Amino acid sequence: FYIYLPATEHTGVSVARSVSAEAPQRRAGGNETILLVEDQPEVRRMTANLLQECGYGVVEAASAEEALLQISSKRVDLILTDVMLPKMSGCELAAEIQSRQPGTKVLFMSGYSDEILKGQAGGIGDAELIQKPFAPAEMAEKVRQLLGGGVSD
Repeated sequence: FYIYLPATEHTGVSVARSVSAEAPQRRAGGNETILLVEDQPEVRRMTANLLQECGYGVVEAASAEEALLQISSKRVDLILTDVMLPKMSGCELAAEIQSRQPGTKVLFMSGYSDEILKGQAGGIGDAELIQKPFAPAEMAEKVRQLLGGGVSD
């Protein structure tokens, strides 16, 4: 079967308007840099695009090893990493990066429960978790809270 859609917007509620209401707005202060570590290319690409639309600089890595190489020449403000990575967990990676760059904020993303993170994240400090799948607005808000210093409970 075929679906035919109009080539132009008609009066009333437009698709563009309803989609933009859901999209995160660009934030001021785009000088923050986020290290994004995700082994699934589709998830990494989608998340990087979202963060860039919000005005952040994004350094991408597909593995913990690649992330450690990336930070050897760059200072990052926030580590956004999957909890489950091959060879080295996201928790181990975050601890290593924080030892090299103290004060770096950490946001874990995972499809697993909060309890798994609590068991692994021993000395990470004020790390936060966002559950996959997440809404773009939820990710944008969580990142802004961490970088802004005010995390709501």
